[in-house]
Amino acid sequence: QVCFGWCCPSMSVRELSSHRTLSGGVEPFLSISTPRVPFWTQFWASFHCCNYGPAPRRRVRDPFQHDENDDVAHLWVFHPSNARWAMWCHVMMLIIVVETFSFPVLVCFESLLSSDIVDRLQVIDYVAVGCYSIDMVLRCFLQVQDDDGVTWVQSVAEVTRIYIRTGCAMDSMSVAPFGFLARKLLSLYPDIGDGWRIVLTIIRLLRQTRIVHFESCLGTARKDLHLTFTARTILRVVIMLSVAVHTFACFWASVGITSSDQKSWIQGCFGKPPEDVGAYRVYSMSSYFSVFTLAGIGYGDVFPTHGDRIETITATMLMMTSGLVWAVVVACTVTVIDAATAADSAYRQTSDDVQRVVRINKIPAKLGRKVAFYFEKFHEMQAGRGTRRLIERMSPDLQERVTKMVFDDWVEDVDWFPLLSAQCLVRVVLEMDNLI
Repeated sequence: QVCFGWCCPSMSVRELSSHRTLSGGVEPFLSISTPRVPFWTQFWASFHCCNYGPAPRRRVRDPFQHDENDDVAHLWVFHPSNARWAMWCHVMMLIIVVETFSFPVLVCFESLLSSDIVDRLQVIDYVAVGCYSIDMVLRCFLQVQDDDGVTWVQSVAEVTRIYIRTGCAMDSMSVAPFGFLARKLLSLYPDIGDGWRIVLTIIRLLRQTRIVHFESCLGTARKDLHLTFTARTILRVVIMLSVAVHTFACFWASVGITSSDQKSWIQGCFGKPPEDVGAYRVYSMSSYFSVFTLAGIGYGDVFPTHGDRIETITATMLMMTSGLVWAVVVACTVTVIDAATAADSAYRQTSDDVQRVVRINKIPAKLGRKVAFYFEKFHEMQAGRGTRRLIERMSPDLQERVTKMVFDDWVEDVDWFPLLSAQCLVRVVLEMDNLI
């Protein structure tokens, strides 16, 4: 086999020789030998083939020294730009969101819900645990960048070691049988204190840490969703705020539900035990408490029972955590506003300068409107120049495709443009500029 510099490490020699070009790479011009690869290995390779994005760079070796084991070993890892991995990230985003909202309800309101609702929530829980387990296995085959930030780790053993060292511990919390262990402990020690019941609830809610993978899945799927930085930040803030309010509400409700004393915050609000109040009304009141605690308002109509140490400690923990969450929300909001207005700040400054010059020099209104209209159109043209600067940074193959898609509407109006080669057309388009 003979090939040039850039290539996809997850493609076999046979696939490499059958591809015309590789995105961001060099076309393989000759194939001397195509080793025999088993069918099941080729099937796994179909999952790993990169479909877009610059392929990671491999170290060049002697082209006439071929090791079949090395070629097959690379088939076991796949690049983060893989289309099927992006599809799996879409599925995981949906699973994470659904399970993040359903699991706290199952943990905290299980004694107040009907058996049918509990069974449905348990089915969602089992499906989520299965998907989390599959995701952990797939991450052992997902290529990661080396410490130098340039090369990609292609060994399954090395990728697995890096995953175990970095994110496996947190992911294991989402598949650990904490619920089974908690039920066993409660069956063995039915007279356990309220404090230990709250501790078991906190341990079971550790699965909520899986929400941190929503950001990585969103980063992988953003190429298909075409989300801007502002849209991703707004989505992240909305999800984070909703999950925080929902989790705090369920946890605060569980404090009143699991209380063995007759006096709890639920008794103080409704004057009845939780079984007579119902899960919906308890959740509504606990959500109300969670929202005004998170926002720092503190109306004071819902509060911990005086003298109840557990409720007081829980409320203090919720207030401290809510302060951190609210600080992150404010910081993200400021970032979104700054990013949204950065592009138009120069145009607004120019518009103000135009109005100031027209007013100070007493320029006629008709001429002033023409000057303002000129700079308005000039601002609109900056988007076209930004598109050209982006195309200049692409590979030759991507330049040809994007140029045809973006500028096809006016390129067809010029008679001699179709006679140019693709690369010549790209250079002509990049050198052209809009005029007012």
